[in-house]
Amino acid sequence: GPPLTVATTLTGSVGQPVPIQVWATDVKERGKEEGAAIVANLSFHKYRGPGDVKFDPVRVPAKQPGAMVSSNATFSAPGEYMLRVQANDESGEGGGGFQCCWTNAYVKVSVK
Repeated sequence: GPPLTVATTLTGSVGQPVPIQVWATDVKERGKEEGAAIVANLSFHKYRGPGDVKFDPVRVPAKQPGAMVSSNATFSAPGEYMLRVQANDESGEGGGGFQCCWTNAYVKVSVK
């Protein structure tokens, strides 16, 4: 597949929440023009790493293009983690027909 684009690299400690902040800059303006209440839904996932990751919250709505959304990630074990942030536009999970749009961003976290 294509190479991973890492949005940022963070550090944290086991059992301590690490704030993960991303900006929803790639969402389409169309949702805003049509008066949609939410232009994208962002969800947080563990992509790689030695332990479990809990996100609070797991899903965050972006109410306007360029909005900053955040979630706290708590790690169960030390090591190098790669987290995936998925943004789905108003077509929803997996898209709606031919209009599906989603974007992944990756965040690296070094946990001690």
